[in-house]
Amino acid sequence: MASARAATAIDVVAVRDLLHNGRKEYQKLQNVVSIMKNDPAFDKSQKDFMDRTHRYERGVSMVNRVYELQEKHNWSHEETLIAFNSFGEANPINLHNTAFQPVILSQGSPELIAKYGDLIATRGILGCYLQTELGHGTNVSSLETTATYLPETREFEINSPSLTSSKWWVGALGKTATHGVVQAKLILPGGKDVGPHLFFIQLRSLEDHKSLPGRIIGDIGPKVHGGFTTVDNGFARFDHVRIPKENMLSKFAQVTDDGKYVQPPHAKLSYGGVRVPSPDFHE
Repeated sequence: MASARAATAIDVVAVRDLLHNGRKEYQKLQNVVSIMKNDPAFDKSQKDFMDRTHRYERGVSMVNRVYELQEKHNWSHEETLIAFNSFGEANPINLHNTAFQPVILSQGSPELIAKYGDLIATRGILGCYLQTELGHGTNVSSLETTATYLPETREFEINSPSLTSSKWWVGALGKTATHGVVQAKLILPGGKDVGPHLFFIQLRSLEDHKSLPGRIIGDIGPKVHGGFTTVDNGFARFDHVRIPKENMLSKFAQVTDDGKYVQPPHAKLSYGGVRVPSPDFHE
């Protein structure tokens, strides 16, 4: 191999720098990896001998260690993402960072962000993104979960009307998440369906991490060939769960107090949460 490399005319360093978007970016990667590679929290030698529970626990430990290193070495957001991407596998709060937080910040009202933004940023609450259903995937217009507006109490009622409406395969839902963003059909007073919209909902107690009333939440179990072992893909069903009107992600589309629909400047803005925010997005 050394002889073959010596005989080539390819400038290995130049190709390396090209693949890493420049020498500065490559050096940034090396700096992060050099810190991680001798840290026992990231040791991979026993990974393949672990069962699913221990792989998940290892994933949580690695996540916590990255945030400790971020604080210790004053890593930037980009350097922290490099550390996560160096795991070689998904992590339990991947969806919090790549879908839940970006969707809240891009689609949430100023009031919602003011109330929860800091908690989300500091992981005081952990989130997931509940779009896929047992009977529906990326065909968002066919989603069955409903969010019915109740003007008399200024609340939305989140409901799973059928088995196929069960939220399914949602990363971080099985064990980790305390909150979520739910994609659901918005039903106005009188029964008019104005299509899928996004709603912020608490899933588990912040006191004992148990599922809150009206929520049936669980882990879907092992995936084929042991895939995504460190990610707790889960399911959820909602039984007429009421949330405040302010929990609708209403930066663009809105509902007035008396139940009138305010359209977004462009219809596709309501589908912003469907966009895959990152190559590491694994619902």
